[in-house]
Amino acid sequence: MFAKVTILLLVKGLYEATEFRNSQQIISQTFSELTLIVEQVLATV
Repeated sequence: MFAKVTILLLVKGLYEATEFRNSQQIISQTFSELTLIVEQVLATV
């Protein structure tokens, strides 16, 4: 199964997207203490 999470960051009025897949750790500039992988997030859906 293909799992993907997209994180958007607002920069100078435009959104920049960063995609994370499957077992990648999600990296967020806003929530730097976040320690989840994509599969963990989508397992709750």
